[in-house]
Amino acid sequence: MDTPPPVPSAPVPIRTNRLAIAATVCAVLGLVPFALGFGVAALVRLKDGNEKGKGYAVSGLVGAGIWTIAALVIAATAVTSMVSVNRDDSGRVREPGRLLVSALRPGDCFAGPLPGSRHAIVSVTPCTRPHDSEVTRVGPLPEEPYPGREAVDAASARWCAARNFYLGKSPLLPDLRYYRLVPDKAGWKSGNRTVICSVHHTGPDRLTSTFAETIDPNLKYYYELKPRDCLADIAPQSLATTTVPCTELHRNQVYATHRLPLESGRVPSDYPPYPGTGVVRTRASRFCKTEARKLFGGHPPPVPVRRQVAGPTQEYWEVGIRTVVCLATTKKPLKRSLIPK
Repeated sequence: MDTPPPVPSAPVPIRTNRLAIAATVCAVLGLVPFALGFGVAALVRLKDGNEKGKGYAVSGLVGAGIWTIAALVIAATAVTSMVSVNRDDSGRVREPGRLLVSALRPGDCFAGPLPGSRHAIVSVTPCTRPHDSEVTRVGPLPEEPYPGREAVDAASARWCAARNFYLGKSPLLPDLRYYRLVPDKAGWKSGNRTVICSVHHTGPDRLTSTFAETIDPNLKYYYELKPRDCLADIAPQSLATTTVPCTELHRNQVYATHRLPLESGRVPSDYPPYPGTGVVRTRASRFCKTEARKLFGGHPPPVPVRRQVAGPTQEYWEVGIRTVVCLATTKKPLKRSLIPK
């Protein structure tokens, strides 16, 4: 009698990896660190083929990624809402708010001096509300290989000074401090060559207007003076002065002006560097002395006068101002012109 064949034993079921299941559960609950940890550990365990659950492990990792992306989007939205301001159609700030330094625009008014980082946050406000500082200029330096920190500082200083020049006619001038934020080497190489210029008011009272609204239209820069203009007095610390009718008391009168010539052979794009205070002073004095001899040689002034010379400083020279002004100054005030008719 034949022996019946043996009955095959039932296959042992392959168990689902518990770490893979835990990864999926944690992903559903938003427990991102645990979902990532369990998911990675499960994939490592599943390599030996003794368990199943790769789908659970992968779904846990995908879920963790989705939660991470969602959190980043929410955080970015929250940060943006915290550092944005409401502007009108012309770009002026409507309401107080907070703004990244890198997002400042010309004309923006804010509290405190300009920070030293583009990633810092400042409190901006309409310029009609109390503030301390104003952005005067924002823009890039010329595109070129990074010229070095010293060259960038010098170029940005000239660039900002050219815009802030008008503040010489503001009575706030003694209380103004100038700030600028320049690109570093890494920023320059990544394409960021933007310079931010701002002016900070250090006076006791906060401002409630733009700096442009503080300009005195009656003031003149020295290079705007004309022959025969009379001046009551000249404040050494002021960049601008006021002219008066020569029939009013005055101690100074312009008798000649001159624009220092550039060296011969120069082309317009090859603007010469500042020749130095001594050279400018010598050339200006020589001109004024010659003009005084021509003007007063046959007609001496009615009272003793002292010649004064105003010439361009390096800051003036670098923005194209090479004017020389010759002044006749008296010890006692006069009510008449010193210049012969």
